[in-house]
Amino acid sequence: MEEQNRLSKNVQDLELLLVKEFRLLQDLVETSRKEQQALLKNSDTIMSLVEDKEVQLDELGMVENTRRQVVQSLMVDLGIRSETSSVEELLPHLDPATAGRIKRLFEGLNTLVLEARELNHNNQAVAAIKLDWVKAVQHLLIGLSQAENVYHVPNGAPPPRDAPGQTLNFRV
Repeated sequence: MEEQNRLSKNVQDLELLLVKEFRLLQDLVETSRKEQQALLKNSDTIMSLVEDKEVQLDELGMVENTRRQVVQSLMVDLGIRSETSSVEELLPHLDPATAGRIKRLFEGLNTLVLEARELNHNNQAVAAIKLDWVKAVQHLLIGLSQAENVYHVPNGAPPPRDAPGQTLNFRV
């Protein structure tokens, strides 16, 4: 009886953890969308959004670790021997109603993970483009601010820039 109670509690804990993970992923996707808008609009909120994402990712990591522990415990309780501990391996050993709920939650989690990855990949691309622009502008400004010192005959016209061997360029 005690083993059955522990099994039921672990299944309930697993469902609660999956729900919590689902909500955290929803929040992460929403924050990633806001981050994308901030990147596109050159908003000053980008740093606070990045910090929010870091906190959300930390929370998500803790929930995932706890979920893995619960899944491993359930596998031991159910006598399932496997090298991997996955939610999918548990489903055939649970009652159909519970297995259906957990399967739908897990599928929803996978969908959100894919969406979050895609958003983050896109955000990374936008950020890289913005950094390239900054580097290009920086290079242009440095080039404009450095005067070219070219040696030429006093009171004479400076030689053409592309005349080989006729100019000595000194950079200051």
